[in-house]
Amino acid sequence: MLRLFRIDFRNALFSSETLFGLVLSVACGVFSLWTARLGQFELSSQMILPAVTCVFIAFALSLDNSFGTVRSRIITGYTRAQIFFSKTLAAAALGMVYLFISMLPLFIYHGSGLFTSSLPKQLMILACSMIFSGVLAAVISTVLSSRTWVIIVVLALFLGANVLSMNMCMRLYNSYEYQYNGSLVRNTEYISGFERLTVKLAAYSFPVGQYQLADEVLAPTFASRRKWAQAESERVSGSNAPKDLTLYKQAQADYFNDHEKDIYLVPVYTLITVLLLTSAGLRIYRRLNIS
Repeated sequence: MLRLFRIDFRNALFSSETLFGLVLSVACGVFSLWTARLGQFELSSQMILPAVTCVFIAFALSLDNSFGTVRSRIITGYTRAQIFFSKTLAAAALGMVYLFISMLPLFIYHGSGLFTSSLPKQLMILACSMIFSGVLAAVISTVLSSRTWVIIVVLALFLGANVLSMNMCMRLYNSYEYQYNGSLVRNTEYISGFERLTVKLAAYSFPVGQYQLADEVLAPTFASRRKWAQAESERVSGSNAPKDLTLYKQAQADYFNDHEKDIYLVPVYTLITVLLLTSAGLRIYRRLNIS
């Protein structure tokens, strides 16, 4: 399968679709210079990059469908699983190429000034989003034969996944909140336990949620927001202050600690989603009638 992977990766990398996509990824990197002009790179400035990656990898990989390459490979003796995983790995590797090319303008312009303590985590989040985008493109371009439908389905699933991610992020509320009258109430929309883990999986497996989480936690203002929340919990008092303030301080601490832990769990969320996606794709691919 390694030989098949090299062929798929080389063919996709040097296709005209990929070359055009890489030009657009450079444009995404140039756009990011606006947000990184003070040396503080924000992932939200790269929001368009996963979409570009997903669409143009799908374009490049779907060329095999047009030229009947899949059928000839099966005749040669490759199994469908080998063909499927070869394309998937090639797409993930191609996603890393898009990531590297998009970051070049930032590194060239800012040099060592961009190397902050948060950069490795930001690159980790970017890599996760690129892998998801590439795998999604590979799965759809493998199970569908029409290039037109490949692009339509890829765009629909990519946009749908990110809308879901954005909505799920909004459900991750704090457990307690103070009302304007000073009384502490439990947030009725707060979710916990297995349901919260499921919501996090939906929120942080896709680029929009991943970038939103990273920009919040890795921003220089995150530490000051934590200090402000601690100070605010000390300042606020009500008729039922002692017990309520303890709950409120704990809720604030849990909220910030929870978000910090999720940064390191993003690769796990991405891996789970990729495994589910590839499992479903391989199951469908094995049942296709390739003529």
